[in-house]
Amino acid sequence: LDADTRQRLVTEGTIRYFISLDNGFRLIYGDSAGPVTDAERELMETVPAMDVALIPYYGLEMATPLTMNFVRLFKPSVILPTHFDGHRARTLDMPVAPLALEVREELPAATVLTPLLRAPICIDTVTKEVFVG
Repeated sequence: LDADTRQRLVTEGTIRYFISLDNGFRLIYGDSAGPVTDAERELMETVPAMDVALIPYYGLEMATPLTMNFVRLFKPSVILPTHFDGHRARTLDMPVAPLALEVREELPAATVLTPLLRAPICIDTVTKEVFVG
C-alpha cells in the first residue's frame, strides 16, 4: 500500500462492498464501524436504498449511534448487524436490542435480523423474502 492509502485506512478505516444484481437487488457489506465516507455518500446519491445491509455493530455505548449513521445513509430493508460478538476480553455478545429499537423508531419498515450463531440465512433476491433457519 502506498502512503496515501495507508493514511486513508487509518483515518477512514473502512472497507465496503456494494453488490448490485441485474434484477435490481442491492446489498452492501461493511467490515468496520469507521466513519461514513465521501464515497459512500456519493454512492447513495445514485442509489435510493439498499435491500440488505450487513453493517458493523461494535463499540459498546457507541455501537448504536455509529451503526445508525449507516442505517440512515443506506436505508436498508433488511439489516444484518455484524461484529456484535464484541471483544473477547470485554463483551462476548453485545445486545442488539438497542439497535433494533432505534431502527424501529427511525425506519419502521426495516427488519433487523439477529440470527443465532451459524444460523443459515437465505434471501430471495427477486421476492426479497427472508428465511432464517
